[in-house]
Amino acid sequence: MLKHIKKCILKRNIMGIFTVCLGFIICLSPSKVLAADSDIDVSFINTVDKVMINKNQRFNINLCNKSGEEKQCKLIVSMFNDKDKCLNKVSFSESIKPTESKDYTCYMKVPAKANCIKIWVEDEKNNGKRLSQEKYLSTNGQGGNDSKDDPKEDQKNDKEVVVFADKGLESAVRQSIDKPTGTITRGDVKNLKNLVPINYGIMEIENLTGIEYLESLEVLDIDYMQVSDLSPVKNLKKLKWLYVAGNPIYTLKKNTFENLKALEQLGLSSCSITNIEQGAFNGLDSLHYLDLVENGISNISPLSTISNLKSLHLDNNRITDLTPLRNMKKLELLWIAGNKVNDISPLTGIQSLKNIKMNNNDIGSLSSLKNLINMEKLHVSGNKISSLNGIQSMSNLKELFINQNPLTDISAIKNLGNLENIEIKNTLVLSDISAIASLNKLTHLDLTGDKVQDITALKECTSLNYLWLENNNITNIEALRNLVNLKTLTLKGNKISDYSPVSGYYLNLKNKDFVLN
Repeated sequence: MLKHIKKCILKRNIMGIFTVCLGFIICLSPSKVLAADSDIDVSFINTVDKVMINKNQRFNINLCNKSGEEKQCKLIVSMFNDKDKCLNKVSFSESIKPTESKDYTCYMKVPAKANCIKIWVEDEKNNGKRLSQEKYLSTNGQGGNDSKDDPKEDQKNDKEVVVFADKGLESAVRQSIDKPTGTITRGDVKNLKNLVPINYGIMEIENLTGIEYLESLEVLDIDYMQVSDLSPVKNLKKLKWLYVAGNPIYTLKKNTFENLKALEQLGLSSCSITNIEQGAFNGLDSLHYLDLVENGISNISPLSTISNLKSLHLDNNRITDLTPLRNMKKLELLWIAGNKVNDISPLTGIQSLKNIKMNNNDIGSLSSLKNLINMEKLHVSGNKISSLNGIQSMSNLKELFINQNPLTDISAIKNLGNLENIEIKNTLVLSDISAIASLNKLTHLDLTGDKVQDITALKECTSLNYLWLENNNITNIEALRNLVNLKTLTLKGNKISDYSPVSGYYLNLKNKDFVLN
């Protein structure tokens, strides 16, 4: 199969013709026309008769729009064996105006079984309709060994000088390979697995050109640099972790990560991203962690192509519609706090979910979550929720934060015996907490700023370590007498006159806001 596609650089020359470098190495024979008349004329130009195996030899492909209208074209370059089986395919999308001509310059390394290269053009807007004749260059069965089988060729490639356009990137690489001076060769960087330029005392990295030579790279962490173009990383096929938080990305373009088949974690928080093009996440079959926190994203439909996500962070964006998430059947963690979501019904069928944080949205009901039986943590503070109806079946729930909601009914929690940590602060209306009585695993309970008067339900909660009850309407704390495991107890802002029920463990309290009578 095709290996080592070394670079894919799109640039405009002074005559306005596009050049794309891919990479071919073959033995060639004349091209052959395989199709009839067409809108786009595609042809090989300035092609040599023979190309040495394992030598990067350039040859050109020309596209000419013969139709009377602009065409959104996709140039397909495919390699086949003698059984007409496609060994690999690359493509490039381009808009071509009427009568416009564009040149593509190509390089490719071809394995021994390659028989020919075929080229044609498809219409991107019309379901891949052919716009051109199909042409090919034959290798006549002459292949050759891949360079990996040729030690001499490997040694020669190792001596190739690598040049980084960005001095900050070069400095980070030098630190990583422990080579402060002298030329950097491919042999120096080919086995580098981690590049984390922290505390190098270097200027900020702005340009990643040259990073494609780090072919073994598995971890790249360039948080809070000045990188705006991620395209140089697209062929780092062994990359597993990519962190680019705090860089001025603005737009995630189509196919930005398409070749990163091994990528597992992608961090894009605080990148000023407002636009994600459809297809931006194509090819990320191994991705299980995605962080898009603190951007300006409103449309998350491009995320629908990521099928294996387990952890998705979307806090503090402008999201209103969660529909694109409905088929993420492996999702376990979803954080969407600080958005404008009011409908959470798209989450109904994602039973893999264990951890949801939806603070500070416009959610009025949790009933859509009734099937999420594997939930362990649920944070929904700062919404418009008046009832906990919908969480009754969450028997594995351990943590529930539902502060700053107009909550009057918490009866849904009475059978959730695995709850350990509950926060129901600042509802201003909650008075009935009787449902808490059966929660014998509860260790943390915060009821600050509610309307609670009767705390009898706490009598059996002897596992409590931390209890916050300030700013309620409590007058009698007899129910706290046996809560001897408490380490924190706050009671200020109530109408308590007798603190004697807690005198037996008062001195053991590490945090308290009252004194005994």
